[in-house]
Amino acid sequence: MSEKPDPEDPLMATEALLEKARKETERQALAWQKAHQATDQGYDLVRHFNSERKQLSGNEQFKFTDTIFANASGISLFDLAKSLGHPADATLTLGTSQILLSGLQSNIASYVSAPIDFGIKNPFPKTIAVLESQQVPIEDRLPALKRRLSKFSDHFSDMITGIEADLMNQSNPLALSNAAKNLRETLTAFIHTVAPDGVVDLWPDCERDEKNRPTRRSRLGCHTFLGLAKANWPKAWITQVEKRIEGVVDSFHDLNKFTHINEATADALKTARVSLDRFVSEFLLYLDTADEADDVLLDLLRGPVESELTELAEGELHSWFEEGVLFSMAQTVTCEEETVRNGKGRNPLLFPEQPCQTI
Repeated sequence: MSEKPDPEDPLMATEALLEKARKETERQALAWQKAHQATDQGYDLVRHFNSERKQLSGNEQFKFTDTIFANASGISLFDLAKSLGHPADATLTLGTSQILLSGLQSNIASYVSAPIDFGIKNPFPKTIAVLESQQVPIEDRLPALKRRLSKFSDHFSDMITGIEADLMNQSNPLALSNAAKNLRETLTAFIHTVAPDGVVDLWPDCERDEKNRPTRRSRLGCHTFLGLAKANWPKAWITQVEKRIEGVVDSFHDLNKFTHINEATADALKTARVSLDRFVSEFLLYLDTADEADDVLLDLLRGPVESELTELAEGELHSWFEEGVLFSMAQTVTCEEETVRNGKGRNPLLFPEQPCQTI
């Protein structure tokens, strides 16, 4: 007879728990460290930006734009710092910090590269130097985009691989320009795959450009709204989808200034990484939203069906059910009476029981 195995050594089990706790603590500590680094980077960027911004005079157009960008950057930095005040989840805080930092970098990069007469030549050398030193992590987001797009076509995976190669080619001064072109081509190929002409032409909310072609917004909308008219969807969902589409299209247009580089526009490449990263981030957010469409539609359909079933259960269906139960009970009683009356005292072998006849 075989002996039962000894129970697990309690000391070994304790050591395993302690090792797991140490790893989790290290992971949490690393996430907090990265979250604080993101906030520090945001503060350093805004500090240099504001320092150089105060030295500018400019015209009325500049003053208006200056106020908008300054306010937006201040709010972004405040939100970035505030995210560290909720220590419930280090991973969530890290993700929030990175998104806020990306938005802050994109906001300031758009400002310093805007076609505005700031009154002096090269007005933001320190700000641009900080942006370049922070090395916006677009390379970290591209694998996620590749994974998400590959389910539509292997061709997209190849396109993202080419963009990753562009970013790694440090010796090519136009590497970022090539990456911008390829990202634009990736979106164009994507929207024609998920919303081809034969599909988007039938979408009730399709809008067309001056050449009578469906717009990018329409193709993105047709895909996310599953080809159904907007009027059929909840207002909150429409607002969310349109926000994501606007983010993709706006960041897509922002890549234009990096696709045709000449001597006059060469300086724009200094902020290209920020714009590239913003586009990839917006694209990923759009894909997240599009993935939710089926669940939103299911909830939308489930509501009326459940309401109708409840109404039937409490109304006509309930009455029908009661009538059926009462009729069945009456028939059962009748059958039992017949059985007792006709079978009492009989030999079941000579007089087998006859089934009751139901009406």
